[in-house]
Amino acid sequence: MITAGACELTMNCIFGKILKTGYKKIWIEYEGIVEYGIDINKVTVSEPDKDNVVKITIPEAQVLSVNVDEDSISTPLTDKGFLTSISTEEKVETFNKTQSEMKKKAEKDNEMLSRAKDRAKILLEEYIKNVGESIGEEYTVEWEDAEVE
Repeated sequence: MITAGACELTMNCIFGKILKTGYKKIWIEYEGIVEYGIDINKVTVSEPDKDNVVKITIPEAQVLSVNVDEDSISTPLTDKGFLTSISTEEKVETFNKTQSEMKKKAEKDNEMLSRAKDRAKILLEEYIKNVGESIGEEYTVEWEDAEVE
């Protein structure tokens, strides 16, 4: 889970520096669930060769989805200047920005991306070996990385 956070909104006004009008700050906290995986449509599996070797080409893992745990959303904390309000649209904009930041952070998490690819390899290899066993064959899997688009 990843916790997302804050966005500061400011407006300029003639009296802004003196009266702190136009100053807005919103803080939203929540937890999100990030799903990592591979695009199965980019996986290719060869026929077994004469030595029962099956070659699988697999793409890099990617972020498949970022979902908010709705039960974890805190009440937005706000700090605003004199005669300044925060609109619903600004709260939505802040939430959308934190969602985008959460996704960017997840996409840079090389450890999680690597773990997702490793898990996908394990599942694919087990599947190939089980298919082989079901027909009385013993397959070996060789891996190739798909070309990055």
